[in-house]
Amino acid sequence: NVKFTQNANFWEATFTRDAYFWEATFTQDADFRLATFTQAADFRYATFTRDAYFSEATFAKRVSFDHAHSKTIPDFVTTDFQQGISVIDFTVAKPTKDNIKKIDNLADRCRILKKLAEEAKDNDRKLMFFAYEMMAKRKNASWSYKLLSHFYEATSDFGQSVSRPIYWMMGILGFFTIIFHAVAWVMCDSLCDNFIVIAKKFGYAFALSLHNIIPNIFIKLNNYDDIIKNLYGTAPPLWLSYISMLETLLSFIFIFLLGLALRNRFLNR
Repeated sequence: NVKFTQNANFWEATFTRDAYFWEATFTQDADFRLATFTQAADFRYATFTRDAYFSEATFAKRVSFDHAHSKTIPDFVTTDFQQGISVIDFTVAKPTKDNIKKIDNLADRCRILKKLAEEAKDNDRKLMFFAYEMMAKRKNASWSYKLLSHFYEATSDFGQSVSRPIYWMMGILGFFTIIFHAVAWVMCDSLCDNFIVIAKKFGYAFALSLHNIIPNIFIKLNNYDDIIKNLYGTAPPLWLSYISMLETLLSFIFIFLLGLALRNRFLNR
């Protein structure tokens, strides 16, 4: 239960016996750069409030960070783990915008953590550190990468979320249903004053939107023309076909992201 209230400076220190930092709390920077641990090192349940530097440190025996918690991304770049490292339930806070701006090697830090999680067969943390790496790469990246990165995060949490693509598909289903129904309303005659007719047309608009998202599964091909006829009476405007194509394209993207998330969650275990 040792608490370091100032910077813990172990730069180039040599630990010739077992080093116990069990439940230690580092309220300031913890600097173990170039340190040498000739025996076992134990950081279980330790808490790192600020930066934790372990770059170029050497651990001759196995080291444990089980159940430790770090509020920033620790630096294990070029750390030499000669007999391995244990990171069971090692929690690391999501990098902030300030971290991304100030820490030059943040992406490398996240990549090392991802590799350690992969070696430990901890799929959840591997995905988490992959997400952190993608966020860190936004620094000095092109606008196109930043745009795609934010889109990937918003729509699937970098392949971690199964629910987000489903919510997005439900959203585009409802949004395009409203568009198709609004166009039908504009093209409609005085019969649209009838509530029953309005409800039926909304149902046809929903069916058309559903057909665009998952073509020909819920609606047979020979029913598609009937839907268009009942919805618009005549041939709809050409631009509406492009709207349908856009909905289909977006749905394919979200179906792909859903499949990716399912694969990440269940097949990579």
